[in-house]
Amino acid sequence: MKRIATLDSLRGLAICGILAVNAPTVLRLDAPPGANATRELLGLAVQERFFPLFSLLFGISFGLIELGARRREQPFRAALARRLGFLLLLGGAHQLLQPGEALLPYALAGFLVLLPGTWAPSWVAALGGVALTVTGVVMGGGTALVPGLLLAGYGIARLGWASRFDAPSPWVPLGVAAAAGAAASPLLVSLAGDPVKLGFSTSSAVAGLLLATTYAALVSAAMATPLRRVVAGVFEPFGRLALTNYLGATLLLLATKPFVAGWGIDGSSAGLVRMLAMCAGLLVVQWVASRLWIARFGQGPLERLWRWITWYSPTPAPSNVAKDDRVLQPTT
Repeated sequence: MKRIATLDSLRGLAICGILAVNAPTVLRLDAPPGANATRELLGLAVQERFFPLFSLLFGISFGLIELGARRREQPFRAALARRLGFLLLLGGAHQLLQPGEALLPYALAGFLVLLPGTWAPSWVAALGGVALTVTGVVMGGGTALVPGLLLAGYGIARLGWASRFDAPSPWVPLGVAAAAGAAASPLLVSLAGDPVKLGFSTSSAVAGLLLATTYAALVSAAMATPLRRVVAGVFEPFGRLALTNYLGATLLLLATKPFVAGWGIDGSSAGLVRMLAMCAGLLVVQWVASRLWIARFGQGPLERLWRWITWYSPTPAPSNVAKDDRVLQPTT
Protein backbone atom coordinates (compact mmCIF):
# COMPACT_ATOMS: atom_id res chain seq x y z
CA MET A 1 0.00 0.00 0.00
CA LYS A 2 1.32 3.43 -0.98
CA ARG A 3 2.29 5.57 2.01
CA ILE A 4 0.27 8.74 2.65
CA ALA A 5 2.93 11.40 3.15
CA THR A 6 0.67 13.72 5.14
CA LEU A 7 -0.10 10.97 7.65
CA ASP A 8 3.62 10.32 8.09
CA SER A 9 4.21 14.04 8.61
CA LEU A 10 1.36 14.31 11.13
CA ARG A 11 2.71 11.31 12.99
CA GLY A 12 6.12 12.99 13.03
CA LEU A 13 4.60 16.22 14.36
CA ALA A 14 2.96 14.24 17.17
CA ILE A 15 6.26 12.53 18.03
CA CYS A 16 7.98 15.92 18.34
CA GLY A 17 5.25 17.35 20.55
CA ILE A 18 5.05 14.29 22.78
CA LEU A 19 8.76 14.55 23.58
CA ALA A 20 8.20 17.98 25.16
CA VAL A 21 5.33 16.52 27.19
CA ASN A 22 7.18 13.43 28.39
CA ALA A 23 10.52 15.06 29.20
CA PRO A 24 9.51 16.61 32.58
CA THR A 25 8.08 13.25 33.69
CA VAL A 26 11.05 11.13 32.60
CA LEU A 27 13.55 13.62 34.02
CA ARG A 28 11.43 14.06 37.20
CA LEU A 29 11.42 17.85 37.02
CA ASP A 30 9.28 18.81 39.99
CA ALA A 31 7.73 22.26 39.78
CA PRO A 32 8.71 24.69 42.53
CA PRO A 33 5.93 26.51 44.44
CA GLY A 34 4.37 29.53 42.80
CA ALA A 35 3.58 30.59 39.25
CA ASN A 36 5.53 29.01 36.41
CA ALA A 37 4.95 30.68 33.05
CA THR A 38 6.73 28.04 30.97
CA ARG A 39 4.92 25.14 32.61
CA GLU A 40 1.56 26.86 32.08
CA LEU A 41 2.45 27.57 28.44
CA LEU A 42 3.32 23.91 27.95
CA GLY A 43 0.03 22.97 29.56
CA LEU A 44 -1.90 25.25 27.22
CA ALA A 45 -0.11 24.49 23.95
CA VAL A 46 1.40 21.01 24.31
CA GLN A 47 0.06 18.89 27.19
CA GLU A 48 -2.71 16.57 25.94
CA ARG A 49 -2.53 18.32 22.53
CA PHE A 50 -0.38 15.88 20.53
CA PHE A 51 -1.40 12.68 22.32
CA PRO A 52 -4.92 12.75 20.78
CA LEU A 53 -3.44 13.15 17.29
CA PHE A 54 -1.05 10.25 17.87
CA SER A 55 -3.95 8.10 19.09
CA LEU A 56 -6.15 8.89 16.08
CA LEU A 57 -3.27 8.13 13.71
CA PHE A 58 -2.64 4.80 15.40
CA GLY A 59 -6.25 3.83 14.75
CA ILE A 60 -5.95 4.95 11.13
CA SER A 61 -2.81 2.81 10.70
CA PHE A 62 -4.63 -0.20 12.13
CA GLY A 63 -7.46 0.30 9.64
CA LEU A 64 -5.11 0.76 6.69
CA ILE A 65 -3.28 -2.45 7.56
CA GLU A 66 -6.59 -4.30 7.64
CA LEU A 67 -7.68 -2.85 4.28
CA GLY A 68 -4.38 -3.88 2.72
CA ALA A 69 -4.81 -7.42 4.03
CA ARG A 70 -8.37 -7.56 2.69
CA ARG A 71 -7.20 -6.52 -0.77
CA ARG A 72 -4.54 -9.25 -0.70
CA GLU A 73 -7.17 -11.69 0.60
CA GLN A 74 -5.07 -12.44 3.65
CA PRO A 75 -6.41 -13.49 7.07
CA PHE A 76 -5.97 -10.38 9.13
CA ARG A 77 -7.57 -10.81 12.57
CA ALA A 78 -4.92 -13.16 13.91
CA ALA A 79 -2.23 -10.91 12.41
CA LEU A 80 -3.71 -7.85 14.07
CA ALA A 81 -3.93 -9.72 17.38
CA ARG A 82 -0.23 -10.58 17.10
CA ARG A 83 0.48 -6.94 16.33
CA LEU A 84 -1.36 -5.81 19.45
CA GLY A 85 0.24 -8.55 21.53
CA PHE A 86 3.72 -7.33 20.63
CA LEU A 87 2.64 -3.78 21.48
CA LEU A 88 1.32 -5.02 24.82
CA LEU A 89 4.69 -6.53 25.73
CA LEU A 90 6.59 -3.51 24.47
CA GLY A 91 4.31 -1.12 26.32
CA GLY A 92 4.59 -3.12 29.53
CA ALA A 93 8.38 -2.93 29.37
CA HIS A 94 8.26 0.76 28.48
CA GLN A 95 6.08 1.46 31.52
CA LEU A 96 9.03 0.47 33.69
CA LEU A 97 11.06 3.30 32.16
CA GLN A 98 8.27 5.82 31.69
CA PRO A 99 5.12 5.34 33.77
CA GLY A 100 2.12 6.71 31.94
CA GLU A 101 3.45 5.98 28.43
CA ALA A 102 1.00 5.41 25.58
CA LEU A 103 1.77 1.99 24.09
CA LEU A 104 0.27 -0.15 26.84
CA PRO A 105 -3.09 1.72 26.80
CA TYR A 106 -3.08 1.47 22.99
CA ALA A 107 -2.61 -2.30 23.12
CA LEU A 108 -5.29 -2.79 25.78
CA ALA A 109 -7.77 -0.55 23.96
CA GLY A 110 -6.89 -2.31 20.72
CA PHE A 111 -7.93 -5.66 22.12
CA LEU A 112 -11.07 -4.15 23.66
CA VAL A 113 -12.36 -2.03 20.77
CA LEU A 114 -10.28 -2.41 17.57
CA LEU A 115 -10.37 -6.18 17.19
CA PRO A 116 -14.13 -6.34 17.94
CA GLY A 117 -14.52 -3.42 15.52
CA THR A 118 -13.29 -5.59 12.62
CA TRP A 119 -16.71 -7.26 12.62
CA ALA A 120 -18.61 -3.94 12.60
CA PRO A 121 -19.60 -1.88 9.54
CA SER A 122 -17.24 1.02 8.99
CA TRP A 123 -19.78 3.71 9.84
CA VAL A 124 -20.63 1.93 13.09
CA ALA A 125 -16.94 1.87 14.04
CA ALA A 126 -16.54 5.56 13.21
CA LEU A 127 -19.66 6.65 15.12
CA GLY A 128 -18.76 4.35 18.02
CA GLY A 129 -15.35 6.01 18.13
CA VAL A 130 -16.94 9.46 18.29
CA ALA A 131 -19.27 8.35 21.10
CA LEU A 132 -16.40 6.83 23.09
CA THR A 133 -14.31 9.97 22.56
CA VAL A 134 -17.12 12.14 23.95
CA THR A 135 -17.30 9.81 26.94
CA GLY A 136 -13.55 10.18 27.41
CA VAL A 137 -13.85 13.97 27.32
CA VAL A 138 -16.52 13.88 30.02
CA MET A 139 -14.21 11.68 32.09
CA GLY A 140 -11.50 14.35 31.92
CA GLY A 141 -9.41 13.26 28.95
CA GLY A 142 -6.04 11.53 29.24
CA THR A 143 -6.05 7.80 28.61
CA ALA A 144 -9.86 7.86 28.75
CA LEU A 145 -9.71 9.29 25.22
CA VAL A 146 -7.68 6.39 23.83
CA PRO A 147 -10.44 3.83 23.04
CA GLY A 148 -12.59 6.38 21.24
CA LEU A 149 -9.80 7.97 19.21
CA LEU A 150 -8.39 4.59 18.19
CA LEU A 151 -11.81 3.40 17.05
CA ALA A 152 -12.58 6.71 15.30
CA GLY A 153 -9.29 6.56 13.40
CA TYR A 154 -9.93 2.94 12.49
CA GLY A 155 -13.39 3.87 11.17
CA ILE A 156 -11.93 6.75 9.14
CA ALA A 157 -9.50 4.36 7.46
CA ARG A 158 -12.17 1.73 6.84
CA LEU A 159 -14.40 4.36 5.19
CA GLY A 160 -11.56 5.25 2.83
CA TRP A 161 -11.16 8.77 4.23
CA ALA A 162 -7.50 8.54 5.30
CA SER A 163 -6.30 9.80 1.93
CA ARG A 164 -8.28 13.01 2.48
CA PHE A 165 -5.59 14.16 4.90
CA ASP A 166 -3.48 14.59 1.74
CA ALA A 167 -5.61 17.58 0.68
CA PRO A 168 -5.43 18.69 -2.99
CA SER A 169 -5.96 22.31 -1.90
CA PRO A 170 -5.00 24.14 1.31
CA TRP A 171 -8.30 26.01 1.67
CA VAL A 172 -10.41 23.32 3.32
CA PRO A 173 -7.80 22.38 5.97
CA LEU A 174 -7.15 26.10 6.56
CA GLY A 175 -10.86 26.58 7.18
CA VAL A 176 -10.85 23.65 9.59
CA ALA A 177 -7.81 25.09 11.38
CA ALA A 178 -9.45 28.52 11.68
CA ALA A 179 -12.70 27.07 13.02
CA ALA A 180 -10.99 24.75 15.51
CA GLY A 181 -8.60 27.47 16.64
CA ALA A 182 -11.44 29.94 17.14
CA ALA A 183 -13.40 27.39 19.15
CA ALA A 184 -10.35 26.62 21.30
CA SER A 185 -9.52 30.25 22.05
CA PRO A 186 -12.09 30.96 24.80
CA LEU A 187 -11.27 27.65 26.45
CA LEU A 188 -7.56 28.47 26.46
CA VAL A 189 -8.26 31.90 27.95
CA SER A 190 -10.35 30.27 30.68
CA LEU A 191 -7.65 27.63 31.38
CA ALA A 192 -4.96 30.31 31.52
CA GLY A 193 -6.97 32.00 34.26
CA ASP A 194 -7.41 28.72 36.15
CA PRO A 195 -4.27 26.60 35.54
CA VAL A 196 -5.45 23.95 38.02
CA LYS A 197 -7.73 22.64 35.25
CA LEU A 198 -4.83 22.14 32.85
CA GLY A 199 -4.08 18.52 32.09
CA PHE A 200 -7.03 16.40 33.11
CA SER A 201 -10.39 18.16 33.02
CA THR A 202 -13.28 18.29 30.57
CA SER A 203 -12.42 21.81 29.42
CA SER A 204 -8.75 20.91 28.95
CA ALA A 205 -9.69 17.74 27.04
CA VAL A 206 -11.95 19.71 24.68
CA ALA A 207 -9.24 22.34 24.19
CA GLY A 208 -6.75 19.57 23.52
CA LEU A 209 -8.88 17.98 20.80
CA LEU A 210 -9.50 21.37 19.18
CA LEU A 211 -5.82 22.29 19.23
CA ALA A 212 -4.84 18.87 17.91
CA THR A 213 -7.29 19.46 15.05
CA THR A 214 -5.81 22.91 14.47
CA TYR A 215 -2.24 21.60 14.35
CA ALA A 216 -3.17 18.70 12.08
CA ALA A 217 -5.16 20.92 9.72
CA LEU A 218 -2.30 23.44 9.44
CA VAL A 219 0.15 20.68 8.52
CA SER A 220 -2.34 19.24 6.01
CA ALA A 221 -2.77 22.72 4.50
CA ALA A 222 0.99 23.23 4.26
CA MET A 223 1.34 19.85 2.56
CA ALA A 224 -0.98 21.14 -0.20
CA THR A 225 1.31 24.09 -0.95
CA PRO A 226 4.90 24.54 -2.17
CA LEU A 227 5.85 24.12 1.51
CA ARG A 228 5.11 20.40 1.19
CA ARG A 229 8.72 19.48 0.56
CA VAL A 230 9.91 21.42 3.62
CA VAL A 231 7.18 20.15 5.96
CA ALA A 232 7.61 16.55 4.82
CA GLY A 233 11.38 16.87 5.03
CA VAL A 234 11.14 17.97 8.66
CA PHE A 235 8.42 15.69 10.02
CA GLU A 236 8.19 12.63 7.76
CA PRO A 237 11.41 10.96 9.00
CA PHE A 238 10.05 11.03 12.57
CA GLY A 239 6.71 9.64 11.41
CA ARG A 240 8.11 6.80 9.33
CA LEU A 241 10.06 5.59 12.38
CA ALA A 242 7.36 6.55 14.89
CA LEU A 243 7.66 3.52 17.15
CA THR A 244 11.46 3.55 17.11
CA ASN A 245 11.59 7.29 17.76
CA TYR A 246 8.95 7.19 20.49
CA LEU A 247 10.84 4.57 22.48
CA GLY A 248 14.22 5.99 21.48
CA ALA A 249 13.26 9.37 22.93
CA THR A 250 12.78 7.77 26.35
CA LEU A 251 16.24 6.18 26.18
CA LEU A 252 17.80 9.48 25.11
CA LEU A 253 16.10 11.33 27.96
CA LEU A 254 17.27 8.73 30.47
CA ALA A 255 20.81 9.02 29.07
CA THR A 256 20.76 12.78 29.71
CA LYS A 257 19.22 12.51 33.17
CA PRO A 258 22.54 12.43 35.12
CA PHE A 259 23.57 15.70 33.47
CA VAL A 260 20.44 17.83 33.58
CA ALA A 261 21.13 19.38 36.99
CA GLY A 262 24.52 20.59 35.80
CA TRP A 263 22.89 22.05 32.70
CA GLY A 264 20.46 24.06 34.83
CA ILE A 265 17.45 21.98 33.78
CA ASP A 266 14.85 21.80 36.55
CA GLY A 267 11.17 22.45 37.14
CA SER A 268 11.50 26.23 37.22
CA SER A 269 10.37 28.37 34.31
CA ALA A 270 13.94 29.01 33.12
CA GLY A 271 14.88 25.38 33.70
CA LEU A 272 12.00 24.21 31.50
CA VAL A 273 13.15 26.55 28.73
CA ARG A 274 16.55 24.86 28.89
CA MET A 275 14.77 21.49 28.82
CA LEU A 276 12.98 22.50 25.62
CA ALA A 277 16.31 23.50 24.08
CA MET A 278 17.72 20.10 25.03
CA CYS A 279 14.66 18.37 23.53
CA ALA A 280 15.25 20.30 20.29
CA GLY A 281 18.81 18.95 20.25
CA LEU A 282 17.59 15.39 20.82
CA LEU A 283 15.10 15.80 17.96
CA VAL A 284 17.92 16.86 15.65
CA VAL A 285 19.80 13.69 16.60
CA GLN A 286 16.70 11.55 15.94
CA TRP A 287 16.01 13.33 12.64
CA VAL A 288 19.51 12.72 11.33
CA ALA A 289 19.47 9.09 12.50
CA SER A 290 16.02 8.55 10.95
CA ARG A 291 17.06 10.01 7.60
CA LEU A 292 20.20 7.86 7.49
CA TRP A 293 18.31 4.73 8.53
CA ILE A 294 15.55 5.25 5.96
CA ALA A 295 18.11 5.83 3.21
CA ARG A 296 19.90 2.59 4.09
CA PHE A 297 17.11 0.26 5.20
CA GLY A 298 13.80 1.88 4.22
CA GLN A 299 12.05 0.87 7.44
CA GLY A 300 12.80 1.44 11.12
CA PRO A 301 14.27 -1.41 13.22
CA LEU A 302 11.29 -1.75 15.54
CA GLU A 303 8.88 -1.18 12.66
CA ARG A 304 10.50 -4.04 10.73
CA LEU A 305 10.35 -6.34 13.77
CA TRP A 306 6.73 -5.36 14.41
CA ARG A 307 5.83 -6.12 10.80
CA TRP A 308 7.59 -9.47 10.94
CA ILE A 309 5.69 -10.43 14.09
CA THR A 310 2.43 -9.31 12.49
CA TRP A 311 2.87 -11.30 9.28
CA TYR A 312 5.81 -13.61 10.07
CA SER A 313 7.52 -11.84 7.17
CA PRO A 314 8.89 -8.30 6.66
CA THR A 315 6.93 -8.05 3.40
CA PRO A 316 3.82 -10.24 3.51
CA ALA A 317 2.98 -12.07 0.33
CA PRO A 318 -0.59 -12.74 -0.84
CA SER A 319 -2.05 -15.87 0.64
CA ASN A 320 -5.30 -17.75 0.83
CA VAL A 321 -7.73 -16.55 3.45
CA ALA A 322 -10.06 -18.42 5.72
CA LYS A 323 -13.72 -18.14 4.77
CA ASP A 324 -14.72 -16.32 7.97
CA ASP A 325 -12.04 -13.67 7.42
CA ARG A 326 -12.68 -13.00 3.75
CA VAL A 327 -14.20 -9.61 2.92
CA LEU A 328 -13.78 -8.70 -0.71
CA GLN A 329 -14.72 -5.03 -0.21
CA PRO A 330 -14.34 -2.71 2.78
CA THR A 331 -17.49 -2.70 4.88
CA THR A 332 -19.39 0.57 4.64
